[in-house]
Amino acid sequence: MTPRLESGPKMMNTATKLLSAWVLALGALVFLSTVYGVVHFYSPIPWWDEWDGYIGFYRNVTTGYLGGWWIPHMEHRILFPRILFWLDICWFGGQHYFLFFAQQAMQVAMVLILWREYARGKSLKAPWAWIVGLPLALLFSWVQSETFKWGFEVQVVAVYFFAFWAAAQFSRLDQPRVSHVAAALVLACFAEISMGNGMLAFAMLLGQGVVARRPARELLLVLVVGALMWTVYFIGFTKPPEPHLSLSARELATNYVQFFLAFLGNPLAFVQSSLLVCMIAGGLTLAVAAWLVLYLYIKREITPYRLFLIGGLGFIVLTDLAAMSGRAIGGAGAATASRYTTGPLLAWVLLSFLAFDTLKSALRRQLVVLATAAIATVMVTYQHHVRDDSSYLYNWKLAALSHKIGLDHPDLDGLLFPPDAHDHFVSLADFAASQNVALYGKGWLRDAGSITYRPDGRDDTWCEGAVEAMSTDSVGLVAKGWALSKDGAHDLLVVLTDRDGNIVGYGVTGEDRRDIAKTHGGGARTSGWTGFTKRVDGPVVAYAYRDKKFCLLGTQDAAHPSS
Repeated sequence: MTPRLESGPKMMNTATKLLSAWVLALGALVFLSTVYGVVHFYSPIPWWDEWDGYIGFYRNVTTGYLGGWWIPHMEHRILFPRILFWLDICWFGGQHYFLFFAQQAMQVAMVLILWREYARGKSLKAPWAWIVGLPLALLFSWVQSETFKWGFEVQVVAVYFFAFWAAAQFSRLDQPRVSHVAAALVLACFAEISMGNGMLAFAMLLGQGVVARRPARELLLVLVVGALMWTVYFIGFTKPPEPHLSLSARELATNYVQFFLAFLGNPLAFVQSSLLVCMIAGGLTLAVAAWLVLYLYIKREITPYRLFLIGGLGFIVLTDLAAMSGRAIGGAGAATASRYTTGPLLAWVLLSFLAFDTLKSALRRQLVVLATAAIATVMVTYQHHVRDDSSYLYNWKLAALSHKIGLDHPDLDGLLFPPDAHDHFVSLADFAASQNVALYGKGWLRDAGSITYRPDGRDDTWCEGAVEAMSTDSVGLVAKGWALSKDGAHDLLVVLTDRDGNIVGYGVTGEDRRDIAKTHGGGARTSGWTGFTKRVDGPVVAYAYRDKKFCLLGTQDAAHPSS
């Protein structure tokens, strides 16, 4: 007897449940793999803008210039991120752990806010696995790796977090109503002092008020507070220089339109390197969002939950316009930068939730689940990059080390700060070293250049290792080898002396040595070290150093370097 086929609706419901479970699995995979990626690419070494925005900020405020809290970083007022920088340096040792934790915590908080607002105000019940999995699958996607790998980019997550939370507060109609409006305005202020586009949080609230036909007094309050905060923002504001390019009106208009659309489709730039693909995705995002909002407004079906979703979408569109006005002149390709990816990913999640809650047809809602499952599946293919090579981070350590010990290598410094501003980097690094700021006040970098070899401090029982090579460079000698603490400690300082015990240089472990790991276990994977010394005659002796104890690694003849 031929088995009976399921009816159409029943088959669709089964397929929707399976797709939702798939999205949940993808969400879990993305979340866990991204946490791994954050750890894998972790570094406490300041990079690029961070030397000014983190070390330079701390120098300003500790040398009496309290305006350092408020001066713009490029075009951004980053008061709230600077509070986090201050806490990271003063309370958490300046190792960046706190910054990465804060960044991910705010990302998690946005997901929790979304789930809460869904539970509180949904009109239609969606599959729970889809509701849980989609935000995880998109908001933690590794395509925003530039943000997740750089603690300084905590500002990017902060501005979306505060604006998102403000949208949720402003959409609430339960009593006491005034407290929700006040909370939304306070959160919008925090968005403004997190990053420049946070100023648009007030425009978002105003748009929410208009779309929801809120009382005129609420709109007026948003206008007054927003105008006041905008005025404060521009007090003493100096606009950074912009490139002067000779573009025709047509070329400029083309750049603006392409940038605006590509920004909203930005996440696909890392899956398919095509500006056109991003523009198509961005155009579809904008068209669907506009249609849903217009439909709900005309039908007077904007609930508090839907208003929250619309507010979040509006803020991302406004952010796109702000980025376009300042960056599109350099070409539409700038819209595909990884630092712009967080907003569009959030927009896709909000649009999906809004579409599901709005569409009357069960079939159309099932198509929403299908479309988002397809997007999440495409996006997850990028997650393998969480395991990309992170060996360049070791060169960052060598740059900090060589400068600290007085054997500066500008070619390495150029990995941390623009080479054409090397003197400025030196002044910031000198300050950090002299004041033991952040990583300069802990462990191997604190000790480098500041200890004296003592024969009575020698203890060869706690380490293993060797000196394997010696070469010359433009500064002095470069020594290489491996070192391993028997108790598994990492980031060992290597002390290099001449035959008389005078310290002539330093090194640090952290270089990938898979060959040593094969014989000494996985803990030896980063046991390789590179060290820099002055030019000396005779042998160079290498010691691992920890807790005032020197452990002999070996000797290499400096008079006859290996290369």
